[in-house]
Amino acid sequence: PPFPPLPGGGRPAGTKWEQYRAAIRFNDRQLERIQEKLEELQIASRTLWVVTSDHGQSFGEQGREGHGLSVHQEQVRVPLAFVHPARLAPGVRTDNAHHVDLLPTILAHCSLPAGPGAIAGRELLRGPSGPGRALLLDRYLYPRDSDVQRYRDSFWVALIQGRWKLACGRQPDAAAACELFDLERDPFEETDLSSSHGEQAAELKQALLALLRGQMRIREDLLRRHVHAGEPGPVLPDRETLRRLEALGYVR
Repeated sequence: PPFPPLPGGGRPAGTKWEQYRAAIRFNDRQLERIQEKLEELQIASRTLWVVTSDHGQSFGEQGREGHGLSVHQEQVRVPLAFVHPARLAPGVRTDNAHHVDLLPTILAHCSLPAGPGAIAGRELLRGPSGPGRALLLDRYLYPRDSDVQRYRDSFWVALIQGRWKLACGRQPDAAAACELFDLERDPFEETDLSSSHGEQAAELKQALLALLRGQMRIREDLLRRHVHAGEPGPVLPDRETLRRLEALGYVR
C-alpha cells in the first residue's frame, strides 16, 4: 500500500515526506517478515531477492509533487538491489541499468534458458554495462490522467547517455526544443546546457529519435501480430479494480 494501514483507515499524521518515510518503514517490515519465513523454511540461502521500484516520488522538486508527472531524476532514478548471500558478494555499482535488464539478469543468475526469440536488456551481474549505453525514459500517460493539461509542459521523454541527459517536453521531432543536463555536476537538473553544448545536445537528440523510431517499429510489429492472430484487444479493468488502482495512485 502507499501508506501503512491504520486502525479504522486513514493515513498517518505528519507531512507527506513523513508519511512517505512511514510507508517505507512499513514495507521494510513486510520484507523482513518474508525473510524470517524463508529462514524458518530453511530456503533463505537459495532465494534470490530482487528489490526495485517502477518510479520515484517528487516532493516539491521542479515545483511538483507525486509521481508519473515527468522524467525528472527524482521520478525515474530508482533503487535496484540483487541479494543472494550464498552466491553474490556485497558490492555497489554506479553504472546505469534499465528495468529491461531484470529478466536476462535473473535468468542468467538462475541458469535458466531464455527461450525462443531475442530478449531486450543486458545481463548485469557479470560486469558494468558500459558508460556509453543509452537509456530511454518515457512518461506513461494514464487514460484518466487529470494532470495532462496541468503538466503538459513537463518533460515526457528523455535519453541518458553517460553523464548527459537530454529531456524533451513531448515526443520530439528534429525541430523540438529540448534541455540538456550534466548529471554529474547537476544531479537536480537545474541548469540547461543545450545552448552552450549544442553539439552534444544535437547528438543526443539524434540518438533519442533513433530509439523512439525503433520503439515504434516494435509496437507496430506487436500490433500486426495480434491482429493476424485474431487475439482480443485490451480488457478494461472492472470498477473494483479501478477503485484499488485509484487508492494506490495509479488512476486519477
